[in-house]
Formats: sequence, C-alpha cells, structure tokens
Amino acid sequence: MEDKTSDGDFYFFSYADGLKEGGFITERLTIDKTHGRFTWSRGEEDEASGRRLGGTYMIPRVSDVRFLTRLGDPSREFLSVAQRQIWRKRGVEQWFKTNAPRVTALLTMIFNVLSLTLFLSGMLTLSCWRTIPRVNGNFNMSAGPVSEQLAAAACLAFSTGVSALVAGWWLGVLRWKCCGMGKDSEGLVGRLDSKVASRYRLQRPLNGVILSMLALWCLCLLIFSPVSYGVSRKTECSSGGCVKQPGSNLEPTCGVGNCSCSSLADMFCASAGENSDLSVCRNVKQPLCAVKGNTDTASGVHTPLLAIVFGTTALTALLFFTWLVNVISMFIVWIIKPDERKPVVMIPQVQYHKFVVSFVSPADNKMTFTLSAEDDPHAVASALMPRGSRARGVPSAYNAPAELMGGYVQGGMGFGGLTSGFGFGNIGMPATFDAVDDNEELEPQWC
Repeated sequence: MEDKTSDGDFYFFSYADGLKEGGFITERLTIDKTHGRFTWSRGEEDEASGRRLGGTYMIPRVSDVRFLTRLGDPSREFLSVAQRQIWRKRGVEQWFKTNAPRVTALLTMIFNVLSLTLFLSGMLTLSCWRTIPRVNGNFNMSAGPVSEQLAAAACLAFSTGVSALVAGWWLGVLRWKCCGMGKDSEGLVGRLDSKVASRYRLQRPLNGVILSMLALWCLCLLIFSPVSYGVSRKTECSSGGCVKQPGSNLEPTCGVGNCSCSSLADMFCASAGENSDLSVCRNVKQPLCAVKGNTDTASGVHTPLLAIVFGTTALTALLFFTWLVNVISMFIVWIIKPDERKPVVMIPQVQYHKFVVSFVSPADNKMTFTLSAEDDPHAVASALMPRGSRARGVPSAYNAPAELMGGYVQGGMGFGGLTSGFGFGNIGMPATFDAVDDNEELEPQWC
C-alpha cells in the first residue's frame, strides 16, 4: 500500500507469517527523494521499531534494482537455512494432513480383508492343482495324489474360510453388533461404509452369495483332504525275508533288508532264527486311474479330486470379480467423489513484488524486500535509482493484474527500449507466459 507524504513515498505491506501460526509480518518502505535516501524495516506488527529488521540506505550508492512478481508466501524470501528446513517440514506435514484421507483410502483399497481372502483363495487353488501328480510337466494319473499338497490345501481351506467370514462382516453381509463391531467406517477399524458396500443394487447380495459359497466350499475341502488321503492309500504285506537262501553262506539278520523279527531284535541286529520271520507291511498310494484288466485298482478319488480342483478355480474367479466390483466402488466414493462435507485445508497465496537492490560497493550486501502487488513496481524501481539513471516515461497509474501470468523482463517501447540508448537504466515491462507457474523460475530482471 502506497502513501505519498511531504517527506517522500511510504509503502506498507502486511502478510501472514509462514512460520508462526496466527502471526503477521509488516514491511515498511519510505523513499525520501529530497535527501536521497530510503528506509526499510521488517518485523511483526506489534514489534518495537528498535527490534525490527532493516535500516537506512543512500540512493546514490544504488547500482541497480531488480524486481519480479510472484504468487506465494512472501515470508519465504527471508528464511534462513534452518527456517527453510522448518518450512519444508511443515509443508510435508500439511501435505499429509491434506492428502491423508486419499492415501488411507488407497491403502485400504489394496490392503483389506477381502484382498486377503482373494490371496488365500488363489493360493488354495494353486495347492489343489498341485495335488494332481506330474512327471516332466505332464499329469501322471498312475500315481496317487500328492500328500503334501493335500495337507497344504487343508490348512489353506481353513484360513480361507475364516477370512471369508471376516470379509462378509467387513462388507456388511454378516452383522456382528457386539463389541462395537456394527459401526461403519472407512474400512480400517469397523465395517466398510454402506455407501461403498452397497453402491450398486446387487453388490451386497452378490458379496453375500459368493462369500457364503466360498466358506461352505472350504469346509467341504477341509473334510475332503484327510478323507482322500486315507482312501488313496492301501497296505501291502510281504514275508520270507528271513529265509536263508539255498547254497548261500549269508545268515539272515533281523532288521536288515526284508527280514523283520521284532522291534528289539531288529534294533540289535540279531541273527534270525527259525520261525522268526514276520510279515513286512507297507502303506502305499493307489493310483488315481488304472488300466482296464490290470490287477491294480484305482483309489476312487479321481472324480472328487477333479471336482475340488475345478470348483475351487471357479469360486476364486467369482471372488476376483467381487473384489474388482468393490475396489471400483471404493475408488469412486473415496477418490473420484469424496465426501464434500469433510473440511478441506486451504493455504492462502499472496501476490507480491520481490525487489533486490544492489549497491556500488561490493562490500555492501544486496538488499531484498517485498511489496504488495497493488503497488507499482516500476515507480518504486525508478525512485530507488540515483538521479540521472532514472527512466522516463514511467506510467502514473498502476493496476494489479487480476491473474498472475508472468513477471517483468527488461526492454520494451516506452521503458528500457527508449531510455537504454541515452544511458538510462532499464525498467522491466510485463511479460506473458504460457503457464501460471512459469514466473516461479524467473530470475529478477534488470531495472
């Protein structure tokens, strides 16, 4: 804000303190053209004049003045290294406060109990396929089902069934009102919001049907795994391992080869006596399929095993479809169309002029100050230059632009273009840029 007095031109600029919440900074600039000096000070609004930053400078000692127009926080121009680190830290904290709901929503879309159920169901499907024996990449139906994969399928079926029940509660299909578990939320602690879980007409019934089928299927598979293991195996017994071969000098020994006498005799490797031979029995797998006319009999679990494999695969595909529908619903409600009633933190931006004054003596440090965008930067720059180097033709009226689209560059008719040839200093003129933020990278220009 400019105020012309008999002592000179007075400029006053007040803005919010970027480091102190609720605080305001004021800058005062007084240009005394009669005595050829200007005074600048900066500090808090109620701060005593003796504690304010600034001083008095002689205009004849000024070598050049640069200025540019910015949109942002004027207090950033005066931050020290430590203060800039604090400002960046607060900026990160403010970003997290503003974007935390969306970040939380994205994490919930990926990491939730329905995604866990889909993952466990996929692992269960893989384990069911691996129960079918293979040789060199081909199915070997002459062997029995893989016992290790049957055990793994039983464990995964239990985990998937429990996870499906919890996912049903999370999606609002199952109602558990005890312990405060009947409340809707964004999916982190309580149930999923009804606006997400019931966005489409058939979404919640579809969730209930598929998750119920999956839970019942896991119960059947949990029973099938140990039953199929027992049915697919049989016991084969053989004897005569302790009979001495005719013409052989080798004495049969208990516990060696097929010779079995008793547990204690086998352990001590005792010599086998007459009538000490016992039957040796082994538990072996029965094949899934047998050749017609062969003495080997099939186990009978071939058809149920195939039903389990293809049924689990189909249910996993349906569960993936359900998961996809719910994720799309979350994305639309939480990201594309968030709740407008939630408060949004707005950071005010101020349009201002930044001036950099250089002096003739290299020992004098450059001086930086800011003024309101309503003040005429051309008139200020011209008043701060020594007599004889001030540009002529400076406009008497100045209107702040409604929208910032650039800064000020040297040259131009009516300013530097007319005066540079006569030894006068250059005054910047407005320039238009392609984007609003281009002026952020614009260096101060000569004035």
